Amino acid sequence: TGYQQLKDIRALVGEFIGATADEIALTGNATMGMSFLANGLDLSPGDEVVTTDQEHSGGIGGWQLRAKRHGIVVTQVPLLPALLKGPEGVVNAFAAAITPHTKVVMFSHITSGLGALLPAKELCDLAHRNGALAIVDGAQVIGQRRIDVKAIGCDAYVTSIARCRT
Repeated sequence: TGYQQLKDIRALVGEFIGATADEIALTGNATMGMSFLANGLDLSPGDEVVTTDQEHSGGIGGWQLRAKRHGIVVTQVPLLPALLKGPEGVVNAFAAAITPHTKVVMFSHITSGLGALLPAKELCDLAHRNGALAIVDGAQVIGQRRIDVKAIGCDAYVTSIARCRT
């Protein structure tokens, strides 16, 4: 996984989500992709990742492992109270959790447990305004919504795409 060129497949995936073939990395699944990001970033003790308390274990596990092993801080925004205030409530909850030590804002585009659609573009904009990377777990999105990663403005979008034979 990840060592084959597969440029034609990467190009097809890129067309599907609004990216170029050179911007696509193929992994076994979304959990593996998120783990590569969590463990591949140069984060130091005290650096923060702001996320939600509704993340799938495959999306948040790598960040929690980094916290345990390397002393990063994983701050989980309570999502349900924020959702009750609409998309603006979600953005405001993230804004309140971000500090000068925040290096990554990571969230599910659609949460796996609640099925809540989060305001991805607004959260990515918020991350960038605060000097943080915006990483989106899109494992629950493909097949439910059209995705344009450029329009969302994320630094990484992790998803799973299955191939079916007809």
